[in-house]
Amino acid sequence: MNYVFMIGDSLMHFNNIKTFPQAGWGNGLSLLKKNDTIVIDLAENGESTKSYISKGLLARLMQELKENSYVIISFGNNDEKIDDNSRGTTLDDCKKNLLYMAECVE
Repeated sequence: MNYVFMIGDSLMHFNNIKTFPQAGWGNGLSLLKKNDTIVIDLAENGESTKSYISKGLLARLMQELKENSYVIISFGNNDEKIDDNSRGTTLDDCKKNLLYMAECVE
């Protein structure tokens, strides 16, 4: 079995019928997967690289990783909200956070 973990913001977050027509691209990925693949969407609406790390969501991913896992990382939409201390990052900090996430899952 293969596992595809998705971490990111609302642009990829799987949304159910209650939030229609809002849908992240995770909705489409789930439809296109092969039978031997499980998609686990850990993306959260409103998160940035900074808040995903500080809230322990990256740590949650690390606990759930399995053999034959792939991780797709998609952030940026909320990192640009520099007026929000809990989410906003500089471009350099966003890059550092993305690199940190990639190094954690390699």
